[in-house]
Amino acid sequence: MSEMNPGARSDGANRHWPPGIGRPAERVPAHKTRARALWLAIALQVVLAVMFLFSAVSKLNGGLEEMREHLQIASWFWLLTGLVEIVGATGMLAGLKYPRLTILAGLWLAATMVGAIFAHLRVGDPPTDAIGAVVLLVLALTVAALRRRAGQVDEPVAMRSRERALLKSRDV
Repeated sequence: MSEMNPGARSDGANRHWPPGIGRPAERVPAHKTRARALWLAIALQVVLAVMFLFSAVSKLNGGLEEMREHLQIASWFWLLTGLVEIVGATGMLAGLKYPRLTILAGLWLAATMVGAIFAHLRVGDPPTDAIGAVVLLVLALTVAALRRRAGQVDEPVAMRSRERALLKSRDV
């Protein structure tokens, strides 16, 4: 037995370890890690889609006219940016069914946010004014990476659900 951990054995077994007191973390199986990454990606997808749809609608309705003038962006390009954001948000939502679209939409929206960051820097705004664009850039890249990492890029969600149910029925 160890002097620091009276319940610990030298061979690493956790016999009679008091619950909740310094218990070594158990390793999470890979399939659970992938499942958690997938659910995090799905939640971020929905959040990003809603944020970009809100931004696009505001641009198309003229609600952000002061920002457009401050950034010295032509009105036709402002409308085009709104349409680009709608395409990206739609891709995020369609990615719920077709995961490969999520990766493309994440990269699409990330590129849009790189443009937004450059627009702020071009007019001499302090870097803190571009924080919103930086956060959206990081989130879009995170969603793309999580969806790729989760290994969910080759088949629709419905197919994975059927396969999971089939595997569970075989285990019983």
